[in-house]
Amino acid sequence: MPRIFFPGAILLALASHSIAGETGDNWPHWRGPGANGHAPKAEPPLNWDEKTNIKWKAPLPGKGSSTPIVWGDQVFVVTAIETDRVADSAELPKVEPQLERKTIAPKNYYQFVVMSFDRGTGKLRWKAVAAEKVPHEGHHASHSYAAGSPTTDGQFLYVSFGSFGAFCYDLNGKLQWQRDLGRLSTRLGWGEAVTGKRAVNQNLLIYSTTPPAHSPGDSCAPGAGENHRRTGRRTRGRAGRRDGASPPDTDPCRGVS
Repeated sequence: MPRIFFPGAILLALASHSIAGETGDNWPHWRGPGANGHAPKAEPPLNWDEKTNIKWKAPLPGKGSSTPIVWGDQVFVVTAIETDRVADSAELPKVEPQLERKTIAPKNYYQFVVMSFDRGTGKLRWKAVAAEKVPHEGHHASHSYAAGSPTTDGQFLYVSFGSFGAFCYDLNGKLQWQRDLGRLSTRLGWGEAVTGKRAVNQNLLIYSTTPPAHSPGDSCAPGAGENHRRTGRRTRGRAGRRDGASPPDTDPCRGVS
């Protein structure tokens, strides 16, 4: 299925369900409350376009190809904004010449931004610049530098920009912790999409990545962002895959404490 890419605006279709705190009434991470793309309590309109059955529309700076998530009366969105600041030669990331690429890395700094909108009105509630860095590779034309969907447990918001850091905010936009999980190199330089998964019963936040060779999947303790475990994976089926996408096509291989 092709990915729908909205570089300019976020749209919220009218739905008849009310705002509530139960998981089933929210969309807390990629593919929804059951991680299957199904919204069990939703009654969305069967027809909608730019003017029909749209409750509100809000402009979005930059580009993002992740899914927005919803908790209570907030809609959370991530985006990457190209700035006018050009890096000098000493600031540019080092290129890995052994990797085949079909994209060109930019020379401008990008801001990696988290935004919260009011679910009822579309008004911006808060905005946080998580990082400002120069990407080390380009991305596919249908992709972006903000492709990893955020996730929430209703208390904290967890955001991953892949090579540019993992971040935890409270739902009012206050930064709780941040982590650098290392640089990823993606297949043909087509871009990353590292989405966190909250394992509630184990109090873990899991990030799954597949950079070169036997790749690590990191799990963090959500409250403090401390590294809990890094597990290696053996990539299956796709020779030469150096992907920063999540979830990957992998087999568990070994655990490293």
